[in-house]
Formats: sequence, C-alpha cells, structure tokens
Amino acid sequence: DDWGCSSMTGITEQDILNACEFAVKEGSRTGMDIEAYGVFSTENSVSIERNDIATGISMEYSGIGIRTFKNGAIGFASVNSLNREDIKKAVESAIKIASSSPPTGEYNRLPEPPERSAYREVKGLYDPAIEDFTMEDALDHALRMLQAAREDRRVMVDSGSLESGMGARAIASSNGLSLSERSSSISYMIMGMARDGEDVSSFNYRYKGTHRLSEVDTERTGREFAELVLKTLGAKKTESFRGQVILTPDAFVDLLISPIMHLVNADNVQKGRSSFADKIGERVASERLTITDDGTVNGGLGSSMFDREGIPHSPLSIVQNGTLKSFLHNTKTAIRAGLGAEGSTGHATGGFTGVPGIGSTNLDIAAGDISLDEMIADVKKGIILTRMSGYPDPISGQYSATVKGGMLVEKGEIVRPITGTMISGNIFENLNNISHLSKEREELFSVLAPYALVDNVSIISE
Repeated sequence: DDWGCSSMTGITEQDILNACEFAVKEGSRTGMDIEAYGVFSTENSVSIERNDIATGISMEYSGIGIRTFKNGAIGFASVNSLNREDIKKAVESAIKIASSSPPTGEYNRLPEPPERSAYREVKGLYDPAIEDFTMEDALDHALRMLQAAREDRRVMVDSGSLESGMGARAIASSNGLSLSERSSSISYMIMGMARDGEDVSSFNYRYKGTHRLSEVDTERTGREFAELVLKTLGAKKTESFRGQVILTPDAFVDLLISPIMHLVNADNVQKGRSSFADKIGERVASERLTITDDGTVNGGLGSSMFDREGIPHSPLSIVQNGTLKSFLHNTKTAIRAGLGAEGSTGHATGGFTGVPGIGSTNLDIAAGDISLDEMIADVKKGIILTRMSGYPDPISGQYSATVKGGMLVEKGEIVRPITGTMISGNIFENLNNISHLSKEREELFSVLAPYALVDNVSIISE
C-alpha cells in the first residue's frame, strides 16, 4: 500500500501521517534523530487576464521532507511522492548528507514534543463543502467576479485568480511526535485600473481568502475593486509639503508592519539583519500600536494546530502599547538565543521541500478609538495613501515611495485623487508619529489591520 500514490483520490489525513511514521521508522534504524513532514493537496486554479478568463487548471500533489540530525550536522531530502520506495530513498539521502556534513552547532536538533494538552484544536479550518467545489464552480465564481468588476466598462481588469484547495499535512519524529491536520481554502484576487478616454486611474487590487465556502462572495470583491479604481480617475499633481498621511490597512501593512515583522524574526536578529536586536522591553513605536500574533484563531487563514516543527501555536505579544515584547522563534533560533528548544514560540514555517524558516500566523493590529471619518476630519493637510511602490529598508528605516493610489485631504475634507506624488521618510520616525488608529479594521488574508494616521511625513511632487 503506497497510500494512494498514483492519485489523490481517497487519500486521508491518516494516510499522510502513516507515510511520515514509515519514514521515521526507516531512518531510526541508524540511530539518528529524524523528522518527516508530509503534505497532500488537491487544487482548482483559474486565472484572469485582460478582461477575460485565461486558464483553468486542476492539480493534485503530495510530498514528504526528511530532516536527519547527527552530532550537530543536519541532512535534508524531499520527494514529491508517497511511494514507499521513494520515501526510503529520500531517507537514505538525508542520512548520507548528515553523515558527510560538518557539525554546524548544537542548535541543530529536534524539539522535544510538549504534552498533548498543550495542543489546542483550532476550529473552522476545514469545510467539507469544498470537497464538492468543482472546476466548473471555480470558473463560475471567477467569471462572476470579472463581470461584477466590469459592470462599468471603464474598468479594465489586468489580471486575477481564484484558487480552491483541500488537503492535509502531518509530522512525525523519532522524539515521539505524531500529528496531523486537514484544511481547506478558497482565495481570489482581481487587479487593474479604470480608463476614461485619456484619463487613466491608479492601478489597484482587491483580494479575499477563507476556509469556508459559505463566505465566498466574488461579486462583492469585483465591485469593491471597481469602486477603488473608478474613484481615482481625474487625479492631478499636488505641490510638495510636509503633512499627515492616512495609511489604509493595506498601505499600513506594506509601509510599517511588514518591516516590523522582518525585524522581529529571530533569524534576522541573530544574523545582524535587525536593528531591534537589543530592544526587547524598549519603546519602538507610538503607545497606540499593539501587535499580537495568534495561530489559534478559529477560522484564521494563518491558523493551525501546530507549526512546521510540530510545536503548538499560542498567542504571542510582539508590540504592546509601543513596547517591543518578543521575537518570533523556531527551535533552532530559540536554542541559539539560549532559550533552549522549549523557547520556540511556535513560528516555524515552510513546506516539505525545505527546512523550517520563521514566519507569522495571524497578525492582529489592535484597533484605535476614533472612526475613519473622524480621522479624516483631523487632517489639516495631507493625503490618504492606498497603494505605493518602493518599500523601506528594514535596517535603516529609510524609504522613498511613489504614490500609486492616493487622495489629497485639506481641512478635514477629501479634495481629489492625486498623481505624480511621492512620500519619503523613515519608518522608525513614522512608527513613533502614529497619532491615531481607526476603530474600523480590514482582514487582509491573515492580517487584521486598522487605518493609521501618521504625522509629519514628506509629501513630494514629482
């Protein structure tokens, strides 16, 4: 029995766990520590190009990745098959690599599995209804999104996609770890611009993802996209000035939150790529900013019962009222930091084709105490930034970015869309100049973010 290696049909969560346990049993004969991480998935994928449906593809894949450990040396091999003989060959390759590699440090070792009670069942990750979601259904939903976006023929859809999938993952190790989990998802995206004669709007996009079929509303996403691009027709240049910037949730994440997540990645900290290295317990942002990461949120797109190393997720405070509280660790960085293997925060990421990295799960940026309308009314002169190109250097914090979507605000009123404009500054100054966050928040896949009002930003006419 090769656990259905010739087809995904009929493969179960238990099958993928059996394959991982088989790999561990094979590798354990050598006396080495060994971990096996396996996945399988079935997917429907539809692409949109130039105002039309371009392709529809159904695919299925499976695979298993093997890590072996010997005296501080590590070996890794993977195979995109669940065939027993293929798994044996991958195990043998990983063992040979570990045996012939020089030791790279005591931090290369398997984590000890925690008590079973440490694992929390995360609900809402799998919807059986997606089992019956066919390629025809995927094409229909993608077409409805496209048609909704183009109800106004000035809207030009450059590209888009819809992807549905279901599958399972499992992990087993010679330390006694044995875990599995299944999930499902549907995600969709649409991007483009509006054109009215010679007038071309800013390029923009909308996207959405969910684990549950009942929450899919591609038509709404298409209409929201159309509204975004249509309202930026008629954009004009503005003069250079120093003023306030309202960051939409998307822009807030791109300009300020993503650099923070780079800086709190423990691997970057330990490799000298983070200016936050010695700042745990210190103020790094406005006291209005609080960021939490939580992989146990029911139905969260970044949620799961365990991370890439089988460590359970739990809520982690990253920034609390502007004070840096913690870094994101996997087992390797936790040991290197002197925290021991148990110091992992459950943020190992990755698939079966590589060794674990580090990443966030579900980011929650706390809401503020005023509405977006009140925030706009507070702006004497500034802009609303919806999209930009050019991103900050996370080390120095410096940036100079072209405004790809924005509105001029004067005396608390939105005046008009803008073009030919840049913003420049330093993210560390910006973080400390956040004067308000909005009550309203938007879900951006696995990030929940408010609007942010940042004072004293350079706005430059190109």
